[in-house]
Parts: sequence; structure tokens; C-alpha cells
Amino acid sequence: MDRKTQISNFIDDYYNNWEEDKNEFIEKISKKFYKELEKYIFVDNINDIKLGGYIRYVNSCEELKWGGILKKIIIENDKHYLLLANKYNNITRVCFEYNYCFYRNIVTRSDKLREIFISYLDEDKYPVDN
Repeated sequence: MDRKTQISNFIDDYYNNWEEDKNEFIEKISKKFYKELEKYIFVDNINDIKLGGYIRYVNSCEELKWGGILKKIIIENDKHYLLLANKYNNITRVCFEYNYCFYRNIVTRSDKLREIFISYLDEDKYPVDN
């Protein structure tokens, strides 16, 4: 086997191990913070998130940060920075590449009303005639 093939195989093995490790880590985090991330999905592609959506993220110390509403995406030095606003409109700047980000779509009033209506129906308060 020549040197070029060895290097190529090494890179392939490293990438595959990194992907497996990342997937295991995401699964571990999702279990650890199940309740907090219940309606959020993990995103590893910046194009999968939209302005106005909700972001929570886990840093390298495995701490869950509540993040906030995505206000803006800034690109600097080949990195994507998310500007997140919390309920007090304090802005936090988070590097997308250095954190594990979880995303939830914008929740409107009609979404909330629909959730309440469905949960009320799921409680079986109404008898069903056979």
C-alpha cells in the first residue's frame, strides 16, 4: 500500500470514528436533557435553521444552555455565529461549529391553541357512543 492510500484510509477511519462519536454524544445528550430538548431537533447544518426559531445548545462541558430566539447569523473567519435573544432581549453570540445546537420552529398562538385543543381531546373527557 502506498503512502497516499495509507493517508486516505487514515482520514476515512478518523472521519468515520468522529461521526460515530458525535452520534453517540448526541444520543447521550438527548437522553440526559430529554425533558428540556423534548420538542427540539439536533441540527448539524446551518441551513436547517431559520431566523425566529428557538435555539438551545450544549457546550463542550456538556452544559445545556437555553439560548433564545435566533435573531441573526454572522459569518466570520469561516465560522457561523448565532445571535440569540432571550426573553429580556439580552443578546448572546454562539459559535455554531463549537456547540451542539438544537432547534425548534417558531411557535405561534394558533400552534399553542392547537396543542391545547388536542391535549384536551386526548384526555378522554367525552364518552364515545357505540
